[in-house]
Amino acid sequence: MIALTMEAWSRIFFSISALAYTVLVLIVFLKKEKVWTLDNYVYLAMVVLIIAQLSLGCFNQIIIDPKLSLITKKIYNSLFCIWGSMTSLYFFAALSSRSQGYIAFKLNPEKKYFTKAIYLFTIIGLIEAIMVIVLKQLPNEEGLYYTSKGASPNFAYIVFAFYLIFWFVLFIRADKEKKKRLRTLIIFVCIASAGAVLQLIVPSLYITGAVTALSTAVIFLTIGNPDIGRIEELNIARDSALRANQIKSEFLSSISHEIRTPLNAIVGFSESLVEEEMDEQDKEDVKIIRSSAVNLLEIVNGILDISKLDAKKLEVVEQEYVLSKVINEVIASTRSYMGNNNVNFVVKYNEKLPQVLIGDVTKFKNITNNILTNAVKYTSSGKIVLNVDGIINDEKNSCRILVTIEDTGMGMTEDVLKDLFANYQQSDDKLSGSGLGVAVTKKLVELLGGRIKVVSKVGSGTTFTYGIDQKIMAFESNETEAIYLEDLKAFDAAGKKVMIVDDNLLNLKVAKKMVLEYNAEVDIFQAGKDCLEKIKSGAKYDMIMMDDFMPEMNGKQTLDELKKLAGFDIPVIALTANNDSNSKEKYSSEGFNDYLSKPIVKEELNIIMKKYLS
Repeated sequence: MIALTMEAWSRIFFSISALAYTVLVLIVFLKKEKVWTLDNYVYLAMVVLIIAQLSLGCFNQIIIDPKLSLITKKIYNSLFCIWGSMTSLYFFAALSSRSQGYIAFKLNPEKKYFTKAIYLFTIIGLIEAIMVIVLKQLPNEEGLYYTSKGASPNFAYIVFAFYLIFWFVLFIRADKEKKKRLRTLIIFVCIASAGAVLQLIVPSLYITGAVTALSTAVIFLTIGNPDIGRIEELNIARDSALRANQIKSEFLSSISHEIRTPLNAIVGFSESLVEEEMDEQDKEDVKIIRSSAVNLLEIVNGILDISKLDAKKLEVVEQEYVLSKVINEVIASTRSYMGNNNVNFVVKYNEKLPQVLIGDVTKFKNITNNILTNAVKYTSSGKIVLNVDGIINDEKNSCRILVTIEDTGMGMTEDVLKDLFANYQQSDDKLSGSGLGVAVTKKLVELLGGRIKVVSKVGSGTTFTYGIDQKIMAFESNETEAIYLEDLKAFDAAGKKVMIVDDNLLNLKVAKKMVLEYNAEVDIFQAGKDCLEKIKSGAKYDMIMMDDFMPEMNGKQTLDELKKLAGFDIPVIALTANNDSNSKEKYSSEGFNDYLSKPIVKEELNIIMKKYLS
């Protein structure tokens, strides 16, 4: 069964030598202190495969049983294919643009992505191995199978040729830093190519294993091993920074909620007072109070948005929406912010634009609102023009929404324009400037893949123009609304019954006062369980407005319990102080029909009241 002749020893010389230095490489590799990145895990698998292949190759060279010779040769070739797929995985992981450097694989933020790559390359390797086993292997003159002849080894060589091309393409596409680290890949490819060509020319040579072993040893030179202590220090520093950023985000969210509660009362009551009869001086004082509260609210929103953008927590969430409805919501917010000032708000809207679009509607609204808010802040007379147009791309079935906002305000100097989109910019002489909202705007536009430009002149005004691409779902919709070219008028909701639920009595008083202006009947409750008991008792309401952040039973928990009741179909509106660009998606996914952010804006409340009570 085994023949240890001089001829056999001469045949396995390359394999024994390769096996010896590969085992040494494995020992050095395992003893070397390292961070267990994906590269290192894959390299370990490659070395183990080489040792198994070489051991099997040595055995194949000295056996004289034809059947056993055929079996060992086919397993040898299949291990060669699996080694090729693992080597491809190694280079893919090392050269990928999503590589995270020297981060342990279990802590790698791209772990899911690379786990899929592991499955893919492993499956490819196994399929190739099965093909090698199934295809025919030709014997030599002695009836043995230690030479590389037949469809089976030829298939293995073809696969290897494709791998060489794949490795070369990966190297070409990699950035300069990764190329510098893996420059030995060129040596590796040369060795592997030379070995494959030589084996094809002289099938009796048994150098495939030796060449793959030498190539794997060359790869060992590419494995980075920075100072482990330094790596641990950096990891600790990174974890501390992440924890600090998390604490900061939680603090900002909490403080935002606390600030919004008194602001809700200030804005709500001041809006109501403006409508009442009083002398002009008192009315001006109330307007100043309201304007100051709205400015403070804008600052709170800006700080939260910048924090999230810097932490890269904002994601693009696409959904279907009706364009005219969104523009009307923007118009309502702007008119509310303007109050009764001397500025004329002009709206121009292209009625031929497709109505049903797919995109991140919340960020689209935030961008437009931020620019309009800035225009209102720095325009004391004249006009502000909102122009909504678009360009349709039939090939991509998309529409580039073009929004232009022009004002006749104080304008900006060249120096201010240069730093316009910094996180906060306002000129020292107060002649021009921009708030936090504009800093957020550019980042949001870029997040959506769009572009924004600004033209301004001191004393003449400022023009912002931005464009974002949105997918077209339909050109017409039953939900299309006429654009509010004039101020919205409150409608009479007499005979309608509204329930308001909020644990804060001040918020309840503000909301109740604003809803009563519509002549609706209002009941207020300070707990979710009270709301639940009232509905269970058979009380009928046309709409429920519910705070999302209440003790014991929060808004979502209360809504979940309400929906368990047979026949419950009352629209429930979330009242939230945590107003960010993902609020719409959040409350929609939780089952709310709509949401209102605090402080409650009169025009936004008007839209909700008309939508659900008219």
